[in-house]
Amino acid sequence: MKNLTPVYLKEMRSYFSSPIAYLAITMFLLIASIFFILIVKQYSAVSFEVIRSNFQLKIDQLNIGEGMLAHLYSNIAVIVLFMMPALTMKSFSDEKKTGTIELMFTYPIKDSELVWGKQLAIFTVYAVMIACTLPYELIILYFKPLPLGIVFSGYLGLLLLGFAFISLGLFVSSLTENQIIAAVGTFGALMMFWVIGLVAGDSTMPIAEILRYLSIFSHFESFAMGVIDTRDIVYYLSFSLLFIFGTLRVLESRRYRA
Repeated sequence: MKNLTPVYLKEMRSYFSSPIAYLAITMFLLIASIFFILIVKQYSAVSFEVIRSNFQLKIDQLNIGEGMLAHLYSNIAVIVLFMMPALTMKSFSDEKKTGTIELMFTYPIKDSELVWGKQLAIFTVYAVMIACTLPYELIILYFKPLPLGIVFSGYLGLLLLGFAFISLGLFVSSLTENQIIAAVGTFGALMMFWVIGLVAGDSTMPIAEILRYLSIFSHFESFAMGVIDTRDIVYYLSFSLLFIFGTLRVLESRRYRA
């Protein structure tokens, strides 16, 4: 993995020397901020109703974790689903279109170094994007104490979710030289792994249980609620490694043809 760092730095320069990273982060924060404001307004309305009822309504509705943070992290996860294709679409498709991928095959760079360099570079951009939401917690902290356990699990879940999204996006990008097709394909695949859990519904049939397990968002719900389950961690890591393995096989076949 001695060439991992040069690949990583090259990818980081390509993102931050162009408007891609800045535009993606800006759009993400604008949308996330709107959702945060709506969540705060909803929480304020519920608080007002509880006070008006002389605390006759359930006081658990004022729980910061369930009333605000869980909704915030879930909304951020949905926004990431829409934003991730823009970050991953050019990773391999652009190099295939310009022909630089064949040139890279002549360098003493392993396919694993190339894939992991791109994976970690995009993940760094994503981590910066997610870190920009930390002021939301500081705003909440100004008014009420924060349940740090939920904050930690929520961000851990977002990082694992993003890592899985990136691996799938890289795989789709490695299949085509058209960035638009890569973006649409990534979005479609992510949507499929999202709605597959909705198809299962509340059914207790074995096939429904399988569909719920395959749903990429069903494993995030526990993180948003402050529960860290090793089964969810294993799922995200397995999901990521599966598509990284697929990307390596695609590059291997292209290198063989080249």
